[in-house]
Amino acid sequence: MNMAHIRDTKWLTLEVCREFQRGTCSRSDQECKFAHPAKSCQVDNGRVIACFDSLKVRRRRGGDEEETSRRRT
Repeated sequence: MNMAHIRDTKWLTLEVCREFQRGTCSRSDQECKFAHPAKSCQVDNGRVIACFDSLKVRRRRGGDEEETSRRRT
């Protein structure tokens, strides 16, 4: 396997909202600083890998640069 073609997705990893996982988060996806993934998304150790394009769209919808950066780990 050629390691040059493997992308590091660590910076796309977002922490999933613990309250959302319990079904008790009162914030919308846009208001909460943590991820609210669809049920079809794979959650590993409380984290999901976000699509790069979804992070760009979120920033365009009103989130500022700092908020988007906080969501990255």
